[in-house]
Amino acid sequence: MNRKINDKLKTIVRDILLLNDLETTHSAEDFPEVAVWSLKNALEKAYEQGALDTLAITEQEVTKATGWVPVAVKGLIDQVRKQLDL
Repeated sequence: MNRKINDKLKTIVRDILLLNDLETTHSAEDFPEVAVWSLKNALEKAYEQGALDTLAITEQEVTKATGWVPVAVKGLIDQVRKQLDL
């Protein structure tokens, strides 16, 4: 896993699941008690982050492939985000 993804996951783990990290310790610490709603929130945040990362890449690719001005591409991407409720 690349460093950027790992950093984002660490932030989600710390902020939402209230865990220090996701390192395996081969101890009882590997089995934290996590509320279902916290797990759901963490998964939603990871999904949204992945969707936003994909849209950022797509924005650059669309600009290059179409020759559209970045502002037009950004408007298109903003509409997609709105439709996806991101």
